[in-house]
Amino acid sequence: WSCSLVLREIAEAMVKAGQFDLALQAAQEIEDAWVRSEVLSEIAEATAKAGQFDLALQVAQKFENASARSWVLKGIAEAMVEVGQFDRAIQIAQKIEDAWIRSGTLRDIAEVMAKAGQFDLALQIAQKIEDAWIRSWALMKIAIAMAEARQFDRALQIAQKIELYRSWALREIAKAMAKA
Repeated sequence: WSCSLVLREIAEAMVKAGQFDLALQAAQEIEDAWVRSEVLSEIAEATAKAGQFDLALQVAQKFENASARSWVLKGIAEAMVEVGQFDRAIQIAQKIEDAWIRSGTLRDIAEVMAKAGQFDLALQIAQKIEDAWIRSWALMKIAIAMAEARQFDRALQIAQKIELYRSWALREIAKAMAKA
């Protein structure tokens, strides 16, 4: 246990110094699975934020637990979205094993794309969301973004297709129309 904690401190120091390869080497030597998982998460997050997506993805593949790996992949996809790598983020999101986390990641990507005015692509992404609640939320956000962009007819068409949150979407569209 104490060896795991020492290796954790070494790995964390390497992450802070930007020495991601050395941090990864130290992390892989950590025997305690929980501690190793925490350190790998930190490394994946730091490498993704640094734009080293290939390394971040390599780190993500080292997770034995599918749920933990899914959360890490979500973080990597979100970092990709922040720098405009939408296509790659979508590819990563679709590889997330946990359906709920995958749905949430696709929702987040669709929302960002809608805010950027990329409505058609946002709608395509939203249709890939398996969870009905999360898909409805994404469609609501897309419809609102369309209304804010003064595409009222399209926004209303989308709102009518929303299974859940329809009244909320219609209320927000009405507010946008009143401001126009």
